[in-house]
Amino acid sequence: MISVKLWKLKGMRWRTFERLSAEHDAFVAQALAAMAQRLGILDGWRG
Repeated sequence: MISVKLWKLKGMRWRTFERLSAEHDAFVAQALAAMAQRLGILDGWRG
């Protein structure tokens, strides 16, 4: 699993940071799923 530690910039509101972090996580999940599909890694996998 890929893990990236995101840092909140000074002056950024926590609500904005949490929203951007959630968007980042969604984009990473989408990209990993697309790569797995393209490479055929998850063919036949149930989860």
